[in-house]
Amino acid sequence: VSLFKDILISSGAGVGGGSLVYANTLYRAPQAFFVNPQWAKLADWQALLAPHYDTAERMLGVQVVPWESENQALLKEAAPAVSRFDDDLKKAEDAKRKAIEEKAKAEAASRSAATPAPPPASVAAAAPMSGPDGAWRGMMQCSPSNLAGPFRIPLQIAVAGGSGTWTRPGSGVGIPGNQSVSIRFSGASVIVSRTFVPRNQPTVTQVATMAARFDGNAVSGSGPEQNGGGRSCTISLTRSP
Repeated sequence: VSLFKDILISSGAGVGGGSLVYANTLYRAPQAFFVNPQWAKLADWQALLAPHYDTAERMLGVQVVPWESENQALLKEAAPAVSRFDDDLKKAEDAKRKAIEEKAKAEAASRSAATPAPPPASVAAAAPMSGPDGAWRGMMQCSPSNLAGPFRIPLQIAVAGGSGTWTRPGSGVGIPGNQSVSIRFSGASVIVSRTFVPRNQPTVTQVATMAARFDGNAVSGSGPEQNGGGRSCTISLTRSP
C-alpha cells in the first residue's frame, strides 16, 4: 500500500497467469454456458467437459476456502450497494437518453409545424389531356438477358394517331443492340415494343414486347418482356411541356 498526498494506491506483484487473473479461484462454467444455442446442439458439453474439470481440479488441488476473512466479509457487505449503484447509473443513463430523444422529436415536430404547406397545384397543370397524342419523354431500363447486360434508354417519343417510335441514332442493319422503342395506345393499355439485334446474331432482328398503362399524363409499366431473352423492364414516360 502506497500512501500519497491525495491518493492511496494498493499494488502488488506476482508470478502467474490465470491464477492471478482469477484470484486463485477455479469455477466450473454455469448451466447457461452449456445450453447456449450457439453450440448446445453440437454436443452435451456439460457431460463432455465434466471429466476434464475433474482432472484440472485434482491436479490444481481445488478446495472450498475453509475460512472467511474480514476482507471477504466487507466485500459481501459492499456488493449489494455496488449493484444498486450500477442499476441507478443505468437508469439515469436511460432517462437521459430518453430525454434527448423526446427533445429531438419535439424539435422536429416544431420545425414541421413551422414549414408552410406548399401551394395547391394549379388546375391546368393537374388536368390530364384527353388523348395520348403529343410529345413524351422518360426512361426505359432493363435487367440483363441471357446473353447481354442491363441497359437504360432515355426516350423522347412523338405520338400521333395513338402510336410513336424512338429510333436509336446510328442503328441499322448489322448493328447489334437496341434499334428502336415503339409505344401503341389502346385506351388505358399501352404496348411497348423494343426492336433489337442480338449480339450473337447480327443478321437477325427481333422484337420484344411488354405491357404498360396510360393514365392521362403518364405512361408506366414494369415486368418481364416477351421474346426479350429473359429481361425484365421498366418504362416511365411523362408528357413533355
